[in-house]
Amino acid sequence: MFIRGKTKKIRKKKHVKTKESLEILKASFYPVYDDVEKSKSRKQKNKQSKKEQKDWNEKNSKEYFFEKAHCNFDTTDYVWHTTFSDEHRPSTVEEAERIFRNLMISINRYRRKIGLERARYMAVIEFGDSGKIHWHILMDGDLHRDILETFWKKGTSNVDRLQQDEEGIRKLCKYMLKDPKGKKRYKCSRGNLEEPPAPTINDNKFTKREMIKMATNPPTKEEIGRWYPGYTLTKFDIKVDDVYGGVYMNIEMRRYVKNENIIYKDVGKVNK
Repeated sequence: MFIRGKTKKIRKKKHVKTKESLEILKASFYPVYDDVEKSKSRKQKNKQSKKEQKDWNEKNSKEYFFEKAHCNFDTTDYVWHTTFSDEHRPSTVEEAERIFRNLMISINRYRRKIGLERARYMAVIEFGDSGKIHWHILMDGDLHRDILETFWKKGTSNVDRLQQDEEGIRKLCKYMLKDPKGKKRYKCSRGNLEEPPAPTINDNKFTKREMIKMATNPPTKEEIGRWYPGYTLTKFDIKVDDVYGGVYMNIEMRRYVKNENIIYKDVGKVNK
């Protein structure tokens, strides 16, 4: 068995309008087993319930959503919340999605008219307990938000600038993907969003013995900072897995990176 490390650095690199961008470094360390250990581990894994596997898959899906959002949107972009009034409320998922498609067609038609590229967005449809449907949309900030709000005519429309904290827009993504009793679906614009970067592999940073030691005596904030110079610690956790018996460690760091080739674009308030 050896300890595999994976590290990735996530930030918005295209369509940037700010002098600096928040870069998030994510590092994970976990055991990789030999053939004999794999056989034993597989038997233990089979004991996992379907719910545990579902929870794991859901966690990874939400983390991917956040990573993709952080690669494409920052404080110069928007979050757009729309609701349906009673008279316009769709009765099916298909109808709600058709309405959204028509919305984006109208927006992109207008953008072409004033010389903008297609909208970049990540949209989540939410079905609440009472059956009420609304959309939460991350969208680029190229259009003035007063203009954007006027495109939605089936209920309330509220566009806000994105706000970041030390975790970027993670809290907003968590809110968008919160899990009520209803259903959740999300969709993204095609061909104009950046994918999260592939992780860098490092199999030599820690030994099995070092991982076991850190599980009982966790490293300090200062020690972790020395592993990743220039970054500030945001989150850290380490645990011994009850199913596999290995030690798993996750680290999240942050720093601000200066941008080059900044885009200065401001589409002011105009009449449609």
